[in-house]
Amino acid sequence: MDRLIAIALSGGIDSLVAAYLLKEQGHNVIGIHAVLSFVRKLGATTLATVHYARITKNSKNKFHLFKVVDPKKDQSYFLAFITQQHLSSACFPLESLTKSEVLKLANEKGLDPFIKKESNDVCFIRNKTYGKFLALQE
Repeated sequence: MDRLIAIALSGGIDSLVAAYLLKEQGHNVIGIHAVLSFVRKLGATTLATVHYARITKNSKNKFHLFKVVDPKKDQSYFLAFITQQHLSSACFPLESLTKSEVLKLANEKGLDPFIKKESNDVCFIRNKTYGKFLALQE
């Protein structure tokens, strides 16, 4: 494949396994926290995130977002308003794995996450309440 893919890393186990899967598929992987415009400046065509969601493209080249196999981890609802442009540049390497499969693969490959605690929260709201975060969006 030999495609350059930037991956948004959080430091958790999902990030490590997603990066590992992309490398195993033959991609060159850059691990960063970035938005798509910055990623493109680096020369990457795709931004991989560790969201549990699935993308398909139909015969008319329209992208669709779907739920994943693990209903406890599905995050497609969170990504529902992503534009076609962003979906066309997105990649979700964990789309076909359950959380237990991610943990097993990480253990088998010796991937040790920087952040050990499982996060079930919105990753970009740090050190704020939801109310404070939403108030800053106005």
